[in-house]
Amino acid sequence: MDEQLRKPEDEQNTNQDDSYSFMNETVKRRPFPVGKYLLRAIEIIASACLFGLVAGFVFVHVTGRNDQPVTITSDEEPVSQQTAADTESAAASAESVTPTPVPQVMTAEEEQQQILDHYEQQNKAVYAVAKSAMQSVVGVTGYSDATSWLSGNDPTSSSVSGLLVASTDSSVLVLVDYRSLSSAATLMVTFADGTSCNGTLIREDPTTELAVLAVPTSSLSASTLASCTAASLGNSYNVTAGDGVIAIGSPMGYSNSVAYGEITSTDNLVSVTDGEFSLLTTDMQGSTSGTGVLVNLDGKVVGFVMQKYAASGTSTVTGIAISYLKLLIQNLSNNEAISYMGIRGQDVSASLSGSTGVPEGVYVNSVDAGSPALAAGLAAGDVITDMDGANITTMKTLHNRLANLKPGDEVSVTVRRKGADGYKKFEFTITLGELK
Repeated sequence: MDEQLRKPEDEQNTNQDDSYSFMNETVKRRPFPVGKYLLRAIEIIASACLFGLVAGFVFVHVTGRNDQPVTITSDEEPVSQQTAADTESAAASAESVTPTPVPQVMTAEEEQQQILDHYEQQNKAVYAVAKSAMQSVVGVTGYSDATSWLSGNDPTSSSVSGLLVASTDSSVLVLVDYRSLSSAATLMVTFADGTSCNGTLIREDPTTELAVLAVPTSSLSASTLASCTAASLGNSYNVTAGDGVIAIGSPMGYSNSVAYGEITSTDNLVSVTDGEFSLLTTDMQGSTSGTGVLVNLDGKVVGFVMQKYAASGTSTVTGIAISYLKLLIQNLSNNEAISYMGIRGQDVSASLSGSTGVPEGVYVNSVDAGSPALAAGLAAGDVITDMDGANITTMKTLHNRLANLKPGDEVSVTVRRKGADGYKKFEFTITLGELK
């Protein structure tokens, strides 16, 4: 849902200057009695000198010091009620007294307007962030054949929002949710400036159904290339529940949509073959087929919208935390084959190990039929603790180890397997396959 806010009004202080008028009169002067006033002045000066000497003597002997005087600024007195007798003297001194500001009291209508102005200002700030981030979002439409996009009447066409993740000398690379595009004969990529060009698949990850497409730079004008900004990928590990987040792309099923909400959870995990991903759930209602990205208030992408992972029976906007995808995006962009072992598992933390007696590591929930892991002898219930001598404590560490290996590589896997006498250590050599 879009939200709009207005800028608060500046407060204005109006200073009023007092003005005075004087009556001019012509006065005839008397002769000035010089002698009389001269004698009086001498008496005043002599008395002042005597008083100063006495005061200085007393101060020095009483305080024991002869420091410079300390100047302390007086506080302004609060305005008080004055009697009729004080009114004249108060008016006479009004020129030198600065009135204490009186707090402005707003009416209910003014207070409501101030809230609305603040609301609109915040909404405009959020939209400014979204507008900047949208330069990295593209539309991708799949068509059944190479010419059906010209008519615009292809009933089998499907559209998603993609993310510009990188560019090379020859191509602009786009990350997409490939589920609805896999059967398309033609992929048309539409950039932020409205330019449309053909895109080609580089590689898909069958597990997540994410893919990277390439658009040749030779098919793009200089102005379009200048507007193609690779997305700034943030650190999703820093995202916490309650953080503000912007969903852009087509999270509601319509292209070029913007919605603002909050992260409701970062604790949910989705288990996939040879790995797991953290999900970012929000309080925004989207489409079950929605696509796009989640952006923080700094304009950095923290999640890639994947509605197939939304909770059953809901349509709240849900995405995979971007930090879990960075290595996968790199491998897909480089057209590197994805190594495959074939297990699904869950983490056994130190605390969980202490309470259950299961060794710390990755507990194997299941092994895929026909997988390299099954062929090597791994079984459900095993706990993977090491891989090629490196400690394996989580599914994420296992996934990252595999992502840095290639199909055909041999890996030594150490497991703990429960028997009649408790858990015993076993080692297996697995020849990795390719995930297709």
